[in-house]
Amino acid sequence: MADGPSGLPGRRAQWLDQLRSLTLNEWLLLLAIGLIELPNAFTPPWNQAVVVLALLPLWWLIVRAANGARGRRRTAIRQAWRGHRWLLTALGIFGLLQSVAFIRAPTLTPLRAPLILDTGLLLAVVVFWFPARAESRHRLGWLVAGSLWAAVALNLLLAVLGLRSGSLFYGSNPQSESLMLGLIGLRQPAVLFPLAPGVNGFGVVIGAAWVTAALAVWQLAEGTRRLWWLAGLSALAVFMLALTDSRGPSIAAALTILLILIPGKAVRRLLPVMVFVPIVLPVVLVGATSGALGQETGLLVGAEQAPVLQLSGRTQIWSAALAELAEPVPGHLVGFGYAGHVAAGLSEQFSQVRSLAADPNSLGAHNLVLQLVLDSGYFGAALMLLTLGLIIRDLGRLASVDDNGLGTVFLGLMCYSVLIGALERVPTVYTEELFVLMLLTAGYVIGRQAAVTAGGVGPN
Repeated sequence: MADGPSGLPGRRAQWLDQLRSLTLNEWLLLLAIGLIELPNAFTPPWNQAVVVLALLPLWWLIVRAANGARGRRRTAIRQAWRGHRWLLTALGIFGLLQSVAFIRAPTLTPLRAPLILDTGLLLAVVVFWFPARAESRHRLGWLVAGSLWAAVALNLLLAVLGLRSGSLFYGSNPQSESLMLGLIGLRQPAVLFPLAPGVNGFGVVIGAAWVTAALAVWQLAEGTRRLWWLAGLSALAVFMLALTDSRGPSIAAALTILLILIPGKAVRRLLPVMVFVPIVLPVVLVGATSGALGQETGLLVGAEQAPVLQLSGRTQIWSAALAELAEPVPGHLVGFGYAGHVAAGLSEQFSQVRSLAADPNSLGAHNLVLQLVLDSGYFGAALMLLTLGLIIRDLGRLASVDDNGLGTVFLGLMCYSVLIGALERVPTVYTEELFVLMLLTAGYVIGRQAAVTAGGVGPN
């Protein structure tokens, strides 16, 4: 991949000069998340055609980068395998299980899902494994981190221009008022931004952008300038989260920033344990709202006893999913295929959580682990948790010796993905933006370590 002129982003970087120096490939990487979201602006069946058009530039980037690294591909792959065989094995088997899930889907799998999986995997390889120089990998890493804010800015621009999303807001429901804005006395309907995959989906993206921006500013800025930038970007992110009424991403992002900024190697060593949060939270809250964990629970059990813990209907959804898994069947080992909640007979129950039932096929388990068990079985869920744990562990090691902040930014992004995975299907193919960023982060970890192993390449 072409490197482009100019140096690395740093404390005194001139950001306009950096933007002017971007090559076409680098612009495509910066706009990758926006391109992935583009089909959301269209309604069926046009959105399926737009998927192909939106991903064409990224495929062109993949082919061009792979051709440019023709002499280094075999060596790069060999080095990656030598340093990260467990991570690569987990990713490879998970990718295979996910592909099988697409084939076994109870309904026709949207064209978008398998294309996103393949595009993300290939991007991760060519972007971070094949560059010849560490400076290239570092620069590309910052572009990946910046792609979240590029997507947020694109949505803001299109909203100002009057473009509306093609997605439905909770099926046929009208847009409800934002509870977050109501806390400060503003009566404003929740906003569905033009390229948003849904209110929750875009809230997750904004939360991730907040985490990456806050950690980047903390690493790169100095003195009072650091505080001003941190306050300004945080205020913008919180305001947009309030517009979309995304409470879960707001809390997950704030917790992630605090956790990552706590000094000490002991804290970094414990971060991989966070992968168990998406398992523990549903079990604990369903137990708190239904009375007994071992008791068979219906969809609305506990609603009267503990309304504060309902989390906008999530505990009812989790209760139904856990009741399904409490009666083991062979399908729980390998899943029911993509949108497994439909084959398991849970989709209609899920849709009842909304007063004006949403499309049953679109309202999933609202939890990373529960959705993966329904789709790819316990095997698929275990492999995803193993993959996330290995990525977080390796990022923690890199961040402890990283003098430019990029490792810390990616570490925050992965920790946030795990925390919000307790409330949403993140990072999976249902949330394309965070899924592709997870794959790119894995590519960064593998590529950087392989470069260091290969010949004393310094930090990024």
